[in-house]
Amino acid sequence: MTEDSILPYAHPTTVILVDDNELFLRTLDLRMPGDMAYLLYHDPRQALTRINERPILSPIPNRCAEPPTATLHWPGSIMRLDLNLIEQEIHQTERFRRVSVVVADYAMPAMTGLEFCAQIVDPGVKKILMTGTADETVAVRAFNEGVIHHYVPKSRTTTLDAVVDGARQLQREYFLDQQRAIQETLLLDPPPLLEDPAVIEYFAAERKKHRIVEHYLVGDPPGFICVSARGALSRFLILSNTEVTQQVDYAARQGAPLDVVQAIARRTRIGYFFDGAENYSDEPYPWHACLYAPTRLQGKQEWWVALITDTPIDIDFNPEDSSFQTYLDELDANM
Repeated sequence: MTEDSILPYAHPTTVILVDDNELFLRTLDLRMPGDMAYLLYHDPRQALTRINERPILSPIPNRCAEPPTATLHWPGSIMRLDLNLIEQEIHQTERFRRVSVVVADYAMPAMTGLEFCAQIVDPGVKKILMTGTADETVAVRAFNEGVIHHYVPKSRTTTLDAVVDGARQLQREYFLDQQRAIQETLLLDPPPLLEDPAVIEYFAAERKKHRIVEHYLVGDPPGFICVSARGALSRFLILSNTEVTQQVDYAARQGAPLDVVQAIARRTRIGYFFDGAENYSDEPYPWHACLYAPTRLQGKQEWWVALITDTPIDIDFNPEDSSFQTYLDELDANM
């Protein structure tokens, strides 16, 4: 099953699970997937202290809500992210520390799960309530009133799986809310590549194949900067026919060899012209090294895509300091 859109940006976040029953927490710990960052608390007051921490780095929408410009946006579409903004984001593990989902037991002696949820300051945090049989009516009412986003009956054999599935879905909803905030602020629509089923399916398969855990929408050329769990950077090119034609014109204007221009025109190659030929030194521009064999996708329109795993990206990033795996190792060390 594929999603109905690609998020403009997404990265792993932290899920917090709160239950006064330590045996249940230990059981849940054994079932949590290895690729999910999570923290376990039996004391809801300690959990609230962690959840309500002031973030060192504010979320991307708080740093990019500005009027569209020709250099930062596709005309009429949601903004793309410049490299400086992405560098700020991936330079530190704080992005992973952001709490996106909280799972809380309803019946806790210090406070009920609903009282706990009411004290979460960040309205963007998604809330799952675990309930006993007698509490389900309360949970349904809280869900209908928008106090919680999901509830899981605790006494079923499927409870642990439901917690994990619910957390994954709400982590996506967390970023969808941020996308909507950008769109509402800028009164813009998402670019077509985010909503074309052919691109969505292909991008999901490539993410899984290359173990990509975070991505950021960029342009020049359009696509994404992608990061694996261990911090390997790659560049995903996603070009429409119009954008490929623009590359043909660009290469011709900048004096590229004829075979380069012809290869792009025939769609046997697409380009990632790093640094730009117009800004290059006195040495000949390495046109041939900037070309990549594309895959053709036919969706609502025709697309030409390529994932480049060995391309230079002008971002200051040390995987040993700020990759997702580094954060997971930090969590494991503190468990």
